[in-house]
Amino acid sequence: MELNETPLVLSDESKSSGTQCCGNGIEEYFDSSSDPSSPSKNISLSGTSEFKQTEDFLAAEMNELSFQERNKALEDVHCVGQELKEDPEVVEQKLQAFQKEVDTLRPKTPVYQSAEEINAEYVNCRSFRLRFLRASIYDVKKAVNQMMKFLQCKEKYFGRERLCKEIDLSDLTEEDREYMHTGAFHVPKHRDRSGRAIIHMLNTKLSLGSASSVIRVSYYIFWNLLIPLEEVQLKGLVGIYYDIQRPLEKPEPMKLKDAVEIMSFALTLPFRYSSCLWCLKQGKKSSIINNSILGVSTRFFSNYIRVRTRLNYGSDMELHYNLQSLGVPTSKDFPVDTEGNLRQDVIDGWCQEEWSKCTKASETLATNPTAVKAKNKDTTTTVPNEEKRDDTRTNNDANNNLPTMNALQSMGRTPPVTIQPWPNDVLFGRGVGCQNHSGNIRFREIMMGYKEQYDNVPRSKRRIVMATLRQAMKASGTRFLRLNKDGFWEECNATEIDTKIGQFFRSLRKHKRESLKSGI
Repeated sequence: MELNETPLVLSDESKSSGTQCCGNGIEEYFDSSSDPSSPSKNISLSGTSEFKQTEDFLAAEMNELSFQERNKALEDVHCVGQELKEDPEVVEQKLQAFQKEVDTLRPKTPVYQSAEEINAEYVNCRSFRLRFLRASIYDVKKAVNQMMKFLQCKEKYFGRERLCKEIDLSDLTEEDREYMHTGAFHVPKHRDRSGRAIIHMLNTKLSLGSASSVIRVSYYIFWNLLIPLEEVQLKGLVGIYYDIQRPLEKPEPMKLKDAVEIMSFALTLPFRYSSCLWCLKQGKKSSIINNSILGVSTRFFSNYIRVRTRLNYGSDMELHYNLQSLGVPTSKDFPVDTEGNLRQDVIDGWCQEEWSKCTKASETLATNPTAVKAKNKDTTTTVPNEEKRDDTRTNNDANNNLPTMNALQSMGRTPPVTIQPWPNDVLFGRGVGCQNHSGNIRFREIMMGYKEQYDNVPRSKRRIVMATLRQAMKASGTRFLRLNKDGFWEECNATEIDTKIGQFFRSLRKHKRESLKSGI
């Protein structure tokens, strides 16, 4: 995970600062009664029971970005971002710089010296080091620092004898394997709309295991199932935190020191979230749990992850719909149904499949000692044809009743060059289809960030602001499309786009006036 320059072992002072603004009621969720040294007494409890404090914190982070940085973050959230581009020559230079940095830190890092003594090939392996370089987007110092902390954690939780061993399910304890079946973590076969891998995390299940079990299980899932995939290293990972708490359920409290320990470990894993989606339900009990975990997590996250974090609210049906609008499939192997029930069959089936893979690999190795374990291969799950049709259904349905090319020719008219809307395009038109198109959602989010700037310039200068925003969005690959009289999509001209931008800002001012007038 992208580092936030957080030390592996936190002092009391840093623990306190790392959990401020977690929201009211954190003591009710994080149980520190059994830990006299817990810093919970220093935590600010001035926030509301909802999520406003964290929302304001995340919004402030977005406001500090340049237009290009903000645009990249929004593209990642809405499944239209670009994967990490690599120049082979630059990669080799970074690997050489990596080795130099390792040579500098080796004398100060006993765990690395131990790893070299046990199996130097393990820590010197090109693919091993590339994982850390790609996770840090080729920041060499960050990558080496993360690798050293990763080795420290692996030795701590699995022992020195497994420091240079690939961990499999047989290395987990019985408690660890039982924890896997709770559904705290789940990796679906299906990808999001842009082909990124997904991991689900369920809020009330995370606290059902000890900190050590949570760490060992998350190590196995991330390091064995996700991080080896080149698509994860280049495109990043979609993390979905889902509120599964039932109205009358009282979840087991998590100790604050356990939460800090788990998050500190997570920072050593070499991956980055390209989108972090929180699915939250309103209500006092849910707010207490979610606000606490959300507050701690966002303070540990780097700025890169924070600006790619989105909070979604509503019923389970609404949360499913919100995820679908962001390109995340919620059918088949999604672990929660539309009524908020845990789909235990999905969790158990996934766990059984992983155990079968581990058993087969062990049997292969036992019958053929020279065989290399066929695990951690960079494989990509192929989306079934039925799923592929679902992904394009919105655009196809929009054109179902359009005149055919032959029909246009029979009317003596030249068929136009057809344009198919892409996820980052802005569609002009009325109705839910256009409003909920991912490009339109992204357009509104970008415009919201420039509302104050637009309102503060003289009326005569507003056209300059509109033209600047139009040019910036078009430069990022966004097209502004409308249906012509023949029912085909075509690009809008500059005047139409500027009018659309101006209308958006005027509607915001109108809504604000009406709200003030009605006293809302």
